[in-house]
Amino acid sequence: MVRPGKIHFDSFGQKFGATDPFLTLQCHNKIARDFCFLGSSSVLATTGHSVDNKNVSLWDTLLPEAKACTQSYKVHDQGGGGGGYSIAFSKRHQLVVSGGRHGEIAIFDVRQSRLLHTLHAHEMHVRSLYMDDEAGFFCSGAGEGDMKVWSLSTFEQLCSFENLQARNRFQLQTFDRIPVKAYGVAQISASKDSLYTCEPSGFVRARKKGAALLSL
Repeated sequence: MVRPGKIHFDSFGQKFGATDPFLTLQCHNKIARDFCFLGSSSVLATTGHSVDNKNVSLWDTLLPEAKACTQSYKVHDQGGGGGGYSIAFSKRHQLVVSGGRHGEIAIFDVRQSRLLHTLHAHEMHVRSLYMDDEAGFFCSGAGEGDMKVWSLSTFEQLCSFENLQARNRFQLQTFDRIPVKAYGVAQISASKDSLYTCEPSGFVRARKKGAALLSL
């Protein structure tokens, strides 16, 4: 991949631009919200919002641009700014996991190219997903401020962490910052014995893994 020559943030720190991209794909004709690589640097999955309702797509970037989209799925409801919000890939299980506007999580089998299961996981949009192939679980973080942990083999909920951040929180307007609606679990990561979440207000929180996760 070509290294970007320059990266610049705007004055509000919300957007940035980069020069010399390796490849640009028109993935979704409304908005593309997240992507992940599928075990290689050339195959990836995207999720977003499209007028044809195809909000999860698989891509092979080695193919010509007109044929690069190898599969698309109509899985997330697109009403009210819907579609897909987050996506992650399990290399060990060959699963693509996508989170939607109304708290649903869709699980796809990449080898069979079909939808395996849908979880009604959260009350609000699934803003972030984290995959831990080695431990055999994945985490979902949502707009209501909760994080839940799910088994990759049974798709059952293993544990949950509630109220990591209050709902509908607004950052205060200052001379150099425009008001931004900031709520939900924005990103999730993990170490050997802890789970970490971050939120738009700037806090990073750590939670110890419970017995249900440490025994996996």
